[in-house]
Amino acid sequence: ALPRLKEKLLPSMKVDTYGCFTADVELSLSTYGCTVTAHTPHYFIYEFWQCAKRGPRRISLQAQRIYEIMDNEEAHKHFQEEWTQLRDCFMRSAALFVLNHCNDTHMISSGKLVKSAFTVPALRRLERFQASNFDIVMNDPTLDMMENIKKGNTGDVLVLPLYKFRRQVLKQTLGSSPEYTEPPHSALARFLKSYDKKWALLYAVHPDLFKIYEGYDIQMIGEYGQRVSELQLCKEVIIANF
Repeated sequence: ALPRLKEKLLPSMKVDTYGCFTADVELSLSTYGCTVTAHTPHYFIYEFWQCAKRGPRRISLQAQRIYEIMDNEEAHKHFQEEWTQLRDCFMRSAALFVLNHCNDTHMISSGKLVKSAFTVPALRRLERFQASNFDIVMNDPTLDMMENIKKGNTGDVLVLPLYKFRRQVLKQTLGSSPEYTEPPHSALARFLKSYDKKWALLYAVHPDLFKIYEGYDIQMIGEYGQRVSELQLCKEVIIANF
């Protein structure tokens, strides 16, 4: 969906994103020319990207050592439970990188070990990491996403890579871990409908999204990034108020 999103943006725009984790969207927009400020309420995600900007090779070297140590499920489980207690920011960032790659869910604090997913190309991308138009800031973790947007959004456009939409049935706890908190989708929709700045959402397709955001610009995107007009061919949607 990113090529279609870029068609809606000017390279000179200042973009704010919230809920940053993998930063795929943020980094793609920064190479396009946008000045991107990513926001996260999770300290260790903030720390990882700050360390990646300062010393990507240092993280890569530490990651190789951790990968060698984490050679069975017991060691993997130990790192999942203890990685936030490691002694310095580069070591924690390396552990986050390895746990993210050697994991069947690509989360850090949960999931099963998959050592084969840790590859030389992934390490090389980390070593060569550069992002001149990308910055990340730490949000107040005691506030929800909407409150942090009201408090900190100063860009020309708000972009939210939200991925999977879930309808909450009765009251349930949103998914949360040291690296991720699931956004409150329904409350966010109500907030955005009265928000007076430009915004765009990226979601995996879900039929309820067409009802919730009826009247807004919704682009359906197919498996290969092409626009599609039939719901059964749609994999992602871009929803925007401009």
